Amino acid sequence: LTGREGDSIDLEGHVAQLLKGREDWQVAADLLARRRLRHVLLFAKLSLEKLLKAAVARRLCDLPPRLHNLL
Repeated sequence: LTGREGDSIDLEGHVAQLLKGREDWQVAADLLARRRLRHVLLFAKLSLEKLLKAAVARRLCDLPPRLHNLL
């Protein structure tokens, strides 16, 4: 697969890294159980952002932008 700049990319490898967002979700759940609410929000956001980017990458067969603005 070729990226936006014409360089070769390993899309599935990148998606696999993003799917590690599941670990962040588990951390958020553990923090919620300990009532660390501010930290829960941080890890939940990180997790959802990674998982959404993985879904977009697979759907579009391209890497998602390296921005935090997903709109």
